[in-house]
Amino acid sequence: MLSSKIVLAALSLYSIASAAPAALEPKASATVTVCTGSIDPPAGCVIVAVAPDSCVRFSGGLSAWNKAVSNAQIPGGFVCTFIHNNGSTELFLGAGTWDLLALGFNDLTSSFTCSPV
Repeated sequence: MLSSKIVLAALSLYSIASAAPAALEPKASATVTVCTGSIDPPAGCVIVAVAPDSCVRFSGGLSAWNKAVSNAQIPGGFVCTFIHNNGSTELFLGAGTWDLLALGFNDLTSSFTCSPV
């Protein structure tokens, strides 16, 4: 009887220990492609590495895309918020390739954030 309790306790500890690393792993990162022209064929595109829930501002090395983004490609498992003028207007997009002109958000994006879903 005692040995079955020890085995059960050991299995319980093992299952907790093996699940713990997954809970401590950082959220996955991704890349988003934004273009000032078409996305296929690519014209004026840049691939931006994004950290979950972090804001990407189109300034510094990305200033050429400030209020100039016409197309975006978002990877599976992510949703991104494209922002105009510090949040005065926002566009929420899920995974896929998007024509911002068709969505009424052409040349408006000044920053964006992405989060895993």
